[in-house]
Amino acid sequence: MSLIQVTFFLYIIHHSSLVDDYWNEDYDDEKNCISELAIEKLKEMNLDEKQCDLNLGDDPFEALRECRYSLTSKAILACSMTKIKKAGDLLYCRNRGTTTCCFDNYECEKNWDDIENPFPQQAAIFLEKKEETVESIRKDNSFNTCHVIKGYDASKCAEDCKSIDSSLLAATCKMKKGLLKCCIRRDKQFCHECRYCCTLQFCSYMNTDGVLIHIGENDVLVGNMTMEITKKNKSDNALNYIYSRDNFLKRQDTRCLKPYSNDDPEKWE
Repeated sequence: MSLIQVTFFLYIIHHSSLVDDYWNEDYDDEKNCISELAIEKLKEMNLDEKQCDLNLGDDPFEALRECRYSLTSKAILACSMTKIKKAGDLLYCRNRGTTTCCFDNYECEKNWDDIENPFPQQAAIFLEKKEETVESIRKDNSFNTCHVIKGYDASKCAEDCKSIDSSLLAATCKMKKGLLKCCIRRDKQFCHECRYCCTLQFCSYMNTDGVLIHIGENDVLVGNMTMEITKKNKSDNALNYIYSRDNFLKRQDTRCLKPYSNDDPEKWE
């Protein structure tokens, strides 16, 4: 056999082995599957339809974000007879361009007595420490701002929304050719004198796959979204409720006000 034939033969063998490696079942140069075993366990228990969601988006951060929005609705449905007590763990796996996310070890309130028993105490704490309580609500739900209000007047929050155009989120939204929004939410902490308002700034845009995406300020500021989201799985993150269809009985009022829809701010729709 000539030297040229031997060289060509070795070249074929070498490249054949590369092809075999490439098509190996576990091969993916972008694989990030930190929860693979836990997700497989849910599938074996036939819980994946109730507790998991798939996303085929090209951008792994966008895919995980959308996956979480869908999980919020599924978690609410899982606890529809009462409400979510604990969101549990967020499981994540991205392999071959498919993002899978699931929630596990979640907990629902057992009954309505358990839900309602703490209400008087929470209202009393609000009346005693109004500013501290509202700040805690802001942090726990990732709102941009929150204020104690009298009656239904949410003018303080409407003023906060005027600064949205100068934010980092606004610059990112413009780059993505999205629509910048500021949602004003008004609620109370289980008593008529325990009212507050909060602002939620976010951007809605269409990604390259034609899917509507919502991002908030935290999404712009966080560098490693995948790890940060995994560590901070919160069922009550305000932006997660964009897609949810929960009722308002003994729960958050997730509707957005229409500021200046009436000359009297207490009558804003």
